[in-house]
Amino acid sequence: MGVSVVALSARLSRVAGFIPEGARLVDVGTDHAFLPIALVQSGRIPSAIACDVAAGPVGAARENVRRYGLDDRVKIRQGDGLSPIRPGEVDVAVISGLGGWTITGILRRSPAVVAALNRVVLQPMNAGGEVRRFLRDQGFGIWDEALLEEDGRFYQVIAFDRAVCPNAVYAPWSLEDRWLCEEYGPLLLRRSNSLVRRWLSEERQRLARVHQRVGQAVSAEARLRREALALQLAAMDRWLTGGKSCPASPDRDNRAEHRAAVDGADKDRAAVDGADKDGVDKDRADGGEPGSDPGEPV
Repeated sequence: MGVSVVALSARLSRVAGFIPEGARLVDVGTDHAFLPIALVQSGRIPSAIACDVAAGPVGAARENVRRYGLDDRVKIRQGDGLSPIRPGEVDVAVISGLGGWTITGILRRSPAVVAALNRVVLQPMNAGGEVRRFLRDQGFGIWDEALLEEDGRFYQVIAFDRAVCPNAVYAPWSLEDRWLCEEYGPLLLRRSNSLVRRWLSEERQRLARVHQRVGQAVSAEARLRREALALQLAAMDRWLTGGKSCPASPDRDNRAEHRAAVDGADKDRAAVDGADKDGVDKDRADGGEPGSDPGEPV
């Protein structure tokens, strides 16, 4: 009886679709190592490294690799973030199912490894703006973005690539709406399909509830937060109503416009950090309560 093929969830399938053929891949927070196993089985990549910080997932990953007969092609390493990886050992990194602040923390702690990467594929559970700003400052542009709904929740998947101008996709946006495109994705917002509109409508309702709660506080910090939230809600309303500050949808796939590398891209970013840190945490257990992201500001 032959070895079965790993079936990925819709979310991991979308992540897998952003991995270039022949990539030297590391999957950070691999959990059961299903993503690298599926990519190797399909022939998309020849081999992979799968990392996790916790002993339980590492044991499960090793068992799965043995079960699928890939001991010599999928290597399992235990360690925090990218710490088990040598600079230049991989050229593509995947981090899926973690909060945005946790993801940027992992990347910040391994600058030499990040400097050698050509592509980073991320699926942040919250703080998408923090992720986009950080990768832009590291010289990565957005290759593509995807939004999907699975089990009643929305998920962003973002592929960053060094062969893309870091600021190209942000150029059409006004400064007052820069937070919106950083947090929810310039390519997603330009596509403006029914799924994106429903997602942003639900996000607007969530942010309005936060604004209402903050409105009951009287501290100076609460006043500043309230003012920032009001600006964010106004940006959402402009997009949802087709305001003039929102760029028109392109006639063709945005990726083709930005694939060439452009030196000297402007690294300035909008001053308002609107990432709402009340978002949900990753699906994989990391010691936190559901709906939290340990180590992330609230």
